[in-house]
Amino acid sequence: MTITNIQNLFDLGRPVVKNSIPALYKEHTFHMSRAKKYTYNYAVMDDYIIKHYLAGKTSKAIASDLNELQHRIQYRIVTLRDLGLMPHKHESMTGEAILRGKYIKSWEQTTNLYKELMVKNPDALAG
Repeated sequence: MTITNIQNLFDLGRPVVKNSIPALYKEHTFHMSRAKKYTYNYAVMDDYIIKHYLAGKTSKAIASDLNELQHRIQYRIVTLRDLGLMPHKHESMTGEAILRGKYIKSWEQTTNLYKELMVKNPDALAG
């Protein structure tokens, strides 16, 4: 999802995420033993996260702004990313990007080893 798509979500009205994916808020998530069901509202938090996380705020700063626990903010960031509502802040740090980098390095290493082997004995890998 691009920044333009996120901006289009904000044009839909408030709360943004709740209007775009209402099914996300239909299931109750247990948080505290004394809290009544459906009393915790993630919709406002999700809108704030989408708007400020990609603008450069850290999860710690957002937690401080919202007076929330940091792990709760991190959970919502991951949830929003998994739903495709928010891209990764640093694409080069995703699991896929890291594996892609390792694959390219191993391919280069394999190619170099093959070239060294062919210099020493061109028939080394002949069947």
